[in-house]
Amino acid sequence: MEKNKQTVGRGCARIHSRSSSKSSSKSPSPSELAAINAHIALIELIYFAYRDFVSEADVILGETGLGRAHHRALHFICRHPAISSQVLADRLRVSRQSLSRVLGGLKAQACIEVCADRNDRRRMCLYPTETGLSLLVHLARVQARNVGQSWTCLSPDGREGAIDFLKGLIGGLERNRIMETIARGHDLRLAPRRQSAEVRGRRSGGGAAKPPRGEK
Repeated sequence: MEKNKQTVGRGCARIHSRSSSKSSSKSPSPSELAAINAHIALIELIYFAYRDFVSEADVILGETGLGRAHHRALHFICRHPAISSQVLADRLRVSRQSLSRVLGGLKAQACIEVCADRNDRRRMCLYPTETGLSLLVHLARVQARNVGQSWTCLSPDGREGAIDFLKGLIGGLERNRIMETIARGHDLRLAPRRQSAEVRGRRSGGGAAKPPRGEK
């Protein structure tokens, strides 16, 4: 325990050192501190809301040996089948190396399959399997129940305000692009949107069909 405390302490010191070197002042001014405190309770509320939003899904994930990173990746693959690994890494804001580990876990659980783009064999496209879709539907069911209970308590104006608030948390340069991406997302289904062309080809004795072009 003491060793863990020392490790955490050193980590916090490094973070403080980096943030201090990038800041023009070592500590906030009184007006800046007042602005922070004006929103600190809301920040804390977001922490609690997120805690309960993911708690039931975390239990389900724990039973499968997967985690939140796998859940996020699986969500985008199911909502945007044929998404490329490069685009997915950008959506999640993770390195290709980190994403590779996550995708490896999903493939090990037979939740996704990876195929080369028909127009660019160097481009790898990601597709959900029936197992992956079923898992995401199971996870989304508990989260939709949580969101739905809160959503039904809001007036139409309140719902618009909630959406505007969440949109406002997204960086301005990306906001419109992200909203367009969400609008293009597929509804979840219990059957996969794309059965494995390679498996079909082997079963029929023919060559593998070409998968659809990946999302850009």
